[in-house]
Amino acid sequence: MMHLRQPLQLPKGRELRVLIHARFSTEEQRQSSIDDQITACRAFLDTSLPKGTKPSQVTVDVIKEPEISGEIADRPGINQVWAGIESKRWDLIIAEESSRLYRHHTKAGELFESAVDAGVRVICPSDYIDTADDDWPDRLHMCQMQHSRSNFYTRQRIRRAHDGLRARGAAVGNTVIGYKRRCTVPATETEPARRPFYDEIDEEKAAVIREVFERIAAGETSAEVGEWLDSIKFAKAKWSRQAKWTAGNVNAIIRRTKYRGFETNRVKVSKRKLRTGKSEYVWNDEDKIPTRESPQLRIVSDQLWYKANEVVDKRRVFQKPVRGAGHPLRGTTRQRRGPRSWILRSTTWRTAPRSCGSWKPQGSRSRTDG
Repeated sequence: MMHLRQPLQLPKGRELRVLIHARFSTEEQRQSSIDDQITACRAFLDTSLPKGTKPSQVTVDVIKEPEISGEIADRPGINQVWAGIESKRWDLIIAEESSRLYRHHTKAGELFESAVDAGVRVICPSDYIDTADDDWPDRLHMCQMQHSRSNFYTRQRIRRAHDGLRARGAAVGNTVIGYKRRCTVPATETEPARRPFYDEIDEEKAAVIREVFERIAAGETSAEVGEWLDSIKFAKAKWSRQAKWTAGNVNAIIRRTKYRGFETNRVKVSKRKLRTGKSEYVWNDEDKIPTRESPQLRIVSDQLWYKANEVVDKRRVFQKPVRGAGHPLRGTTRQRRGPRSWILRSTTWRTAPRSCGSWKPQGSRSRTDG
């Protein structure tokens, strides 16, 4: 355990105000990780206080941040830490390691500097960082570099593992509607199911998928097919935000190549913004998209798949849609895409074919509307 070069001291006339901060990144980590961090920080505090300190002389606040990345600069929990530093709410902040506060080199430096300027001491026992020591900036710099490299190598290991699964024909990613997962070794009373998992066709759901393709190929609109799926209470993926089927959901089924026995992965990839730490999905380069033939997973014929996709293509308002960095709404959050956001695409709107019928952007008025 870290030994403090500058012992803790109790303020005169009042209690010592302490914050313990704990965080872990994803649902894959143990939920008990938060409690373990808090326990370790409390144990460190107890052993570091002056002998004879009474419980009434110390107040401890706890801020928990479960299942959120430390690379994200703007988080509810860390924002509370910032507010507490600015108001000088605490005398001491303890986190197991600096990456629990931030796994973001720039923001970690800003937080520690702000705390020191406000007279708030920050200690990270596992990193051997104590802002009461003159060399804390060097230690923080080295530890943040190590934490960043750890994240980098973890991502590489995950990608390598996925490539290995793909090469063996195993399942990668979420389960697609129409398929079910088969484990290599079934679960027992004492052991969970073992990987790798393999996809196989769920015949009951596959029959509905085939009918979706047939209906679209026959000329039904995606909205009508969505209403039909709602009427038969066909379940969407468990991670869907809404239960009702939309035209976009139906089109997503039609576009999925897996249903014709051809799998693609990483069509979109996560890219982290350096300043905010948040990630966004961007279109991957075509030559970097892994593919594989999976004839055992074919649900529809090539003829039916291409026919349905041809129908959807002909219904496009913009026959040559712009996507990626060239899109005029690139970087605009969805909350800002209001009823008249189509104005930003006015150039494309003017070139839209007249065969689009009576379609017009939401919020617009035709000349016959008065």
